[in-house]
Amino acid sequence: MSWGCMGEGMEKGTILTRLRAFFFNLSITSQIAIYCFLLFAATFFLSSMLNQRIYQNISMDQASSTVSQTLYLVDENIQNVINSINETTRTIVSNEEVRAYMQSDGNWGSVGRRTEVRNAIRNILDNMSYATSVHLFPNEGQPLDIGIRMINNSISNNITDASWFDEVNARKGDYYLTYNGGGFFERASKHNFISMIRLFNDIDTQQSNGVQITNFSTDVIQTAFQDLVKEYGMQVMISDADQNVIVSAKESLDIGQVLADIAASESGYVIQNIGGVDYMISERRNAYDWDIIALMPMSGITSELFRFSFITLAFILINGLLMFFGVSFFSRLVTQPIDQLVTTMERAKEGQLTPVTMKSGNREIASLKEGYNVMVDEINVLFDRVVDEQEQIRKSELKLLHSQIKPHFLYNTFDAISSLALMNKNKEVYEAILALGSLYRTTLSKGNEVIRIAEEIEAVKNYIKILKIRYDNIFTADIEMDPRVRDMLIPKLTLQPIVENALYHGIKPKGEKGRIRISAVLDGTDICIRIEDDGVGMSAEKVDKVMAGDPLSFGVRGTIERLRIYYMRIDVMRIETEIGKGTTVSITIPAVTEEIQHDKE
Repeated sequence: MSWGCMGEGMEKGTILTRLRAFFFNLSITSQIAIYCFLLFAATFFLSSMLNQRIYQNISMDQASSTVSQTLYLVDENIQNVINSINETTRTIVSNEEVRAYMQSDGNWGSVGRRTEVRNAIRNILDNMSYATSVHLFPNEGQPLDIGIRMINNSISNNITDASWFDEVNARKGDYYLTYNGGGFFERASKHNFISMIRLFNDIDTQQSNGVQITNFSTDVIQTAFQDLVKEYGMQVMISDADQNVIVSAKESLDIGQVLADIAASESGYVIQNIGGVDYMISERRNAYDWDIIALMPMSGITSELFRFSFITLAFILINGLLMFFGVSFFSRLVTQPIDQLVTTMERAKEGQLTPVTMKSGNREIASLKEGYNVMVDEINVLFDRVVDEQEQIRKSELKLLHSQIKPHFLYNTFDAISSLALMNKNKEVYEAILALGSLYRTTLSKGNEVIRIAEEIEAVKNYIKILKIRYDNIFTADIEMDPRVRDMLIPKLTLQPIVENALYHGIKPKGEKGRIRISAVLDGTDICIRIEDDGVGMSAEKVDKVMAGDPLSFGVRGTIERLRIYYMRIDVMRIETEIGKGTTVSITIPAVTEEIQHDKE
């Protein structure tokens, strides 16, 4: 090492030593002031950078959320339009003249009779401004074309030649949507249309009498959502599974590439520059395999980001300056006893609410210590009081829900008995009243809120007996109970609303004899009770409504709330269902005996 380098190093060391000595010779107030100034400068710089980055992410997330919500609303509106068209086509199916034509063996071929059918369909579609044509293809007889505003002539009278025929036939009456008739029609104009195609099933036999096609303009799809996207200057493009453009946007897109880019994006959207303008592009695929693509201009997002960043940075600057001067002023009040007191009080963050035991020599610190100790004592007392009050509230809510379910159950039962009385079935009325009396003797259970599972099963058997008398044995019921759970406890009237729901909303709509199966088994430390039916089942949306508290499912909703309150857990009930195959309700509760319950109380 050269003498020059050594001298330069010694000079730097001397400067740092002098600065350190100068800093430590300052008063505590000055030291804190300098430290806060340096801290504020560094914090302001970092905050400026982080704030812009964080809010940019927040803005993008909010914009993405807005686009997603808009896409959801667009999808909802489209579905509403499709549902409306579906209901109209069902009205055509139920029309007597149309049914007679479709069921005929060719005797309706006269011009007069075909004119009657056309007029009947035109009357039904009179308010459907978006319908373009209706086409009937009976199994026997001649096809019939009804043009509302334009006519799209079919390429072939043999409907089985259509590319979509097998798919429509497989749906057995449910509608099928295709773009421009799936190539089955000659275009009557340059206007695009959607074809709703379904089998024309006989109302009585459900046998197919032919095919019904209703064509409607794609303009109705765009009209359904155009008001939703105006606020944000958003554009919406819709394409089907074959990337046929149903609704176009002002900007042209490579649909396949955009969909691939969005699928590969973790954020669920992509940013593209189109015609010199940056757009956030996102998509949603609906139930018809249509891709709904939204283009939201980034200009609104960036201007909002700049405005918020400016306001936030100004706030940070002003707040930092006030903090700097405030800390400088009050720094002289910082003393060792305060630090000791703060150290002791930090333990409260960990839940250790214990009194301060430090020694305090002056009056101010002693007053602070005594005040803290009084506060800790009062908080501990309040904690105990809150725990007791929450327990009382839980019991009150449980009793309230139970009292609400009792009238609901009693009303439905007396409704069944009254129906028997009106039908002069005196013997059945007598048996039903005996079953009701036996049921209530079980459920009253000397005022107890919980009963043994064996008693609950017995109550359900009596209720099933009443229902079988009322509905002339439209269902069978099988009950299996693990002997180990007989004496376990359960809130009374837990199973009856589920069984009632299985009959009224599962088996009765089915229109044929059904089966209800009830089983109760011990599963580790839990009891699993399953109520199964082979009824019509429910959609996923209906299940979500029931679990969320659908007012129309009062009995099930009340049962869920009672179980959640009583056992203080959320996962007490699970519903598994499939439309047309039935529903299974699984209740999972802790295995509690009378001895364990007594110890808890």
